[in-house]
Amino acid sequence: MKKTLLCLCLFSSAAYANQCEIIDTELAASYSEMKTYGSYNENNEEKYQSSEKRFKEALAKIENLEGKFCAWEKAPKAGVGVLTSKDNKLQILTWDWQSGGTMHEYGSIWRYQLPNGTWKTEFNELDSDSDITSLTAPKLNGKPYYFVETADIYSQCHHAIAAKFYQITEKGLEEANLIQGKEPTSNIGVSYISYTNNDLPKSNAYFDYDLKNNRFSFPLVHQFADTCGNGKMTSERIYYRFDGKHFVKEKKTKK
Repeated sequence: MKKTLLCLCLFSSAAYANQCEIIDTELAASYSEMKTYGSYNENNEEKYQSSEKRFKEALAKIENLEGKFCAWEKAPKAGVGVLTSKDNKLQILTWDWQSGGTMHEYGSIWRYQLPNGTWKTEFNELDSDSDITSLTAPKLNGKPYYFVETADIYSQCHHAIAAKFYQITEKGLEEANLIQGKEPTSNIGVSYISYTNNDLPKSNAYFDYDLKNNRFSFPLVHQFADTCGNGKMTSERIYYRFDGKHFVKEKKTKK
């Protein structure tokens, strides 16, 4: 009986790995073609639609997967972003649809494990204009949370960055109101004029999360109006620290 169970487990594991490899290959091949035939390259609508269809078919197979994450190898090399939390409870696949203009269009798939061990998948066909750039998994009061960062390009010079806290509960992936403002909120962000960031010695357009001290920072942006947007990027940063209940703003900004 034990030998039979062992054989079944080995077969199941091998079959799952093979399924992941097939999807990985399909994602990489179709996305490579999407980039080639999309609006930022050859702009061949017929060939783009064909490759996009195959890409969506591969994504649909991910939604039917059960169990742990796939070890994506080919898809990231083709340009599909893969972000995995250190506790292996949340994984995000993100991509540019290659069909936009100055305002890029992004999509994503979020896979996560519920407390009861069940796996869930959420497909966001259109994430507005937000490119998911980073995933950090802090522990606060012994509980896991997820700090997800995004970047937006609204026009050639109007850019923005933002971050949001999430938690996984019995209900699913939910926003976590951990940032203290007038009322507790899950997200925070700034918009700025891109050339004011380019004028700095080095870019300051990013969030930074300090896992050791549970403290995050983002750039200080001064009010500054131009025809394309608002916000003058500075070299200074604003800091928020966890006080045991919420992230509260520190009084002084720092360079």
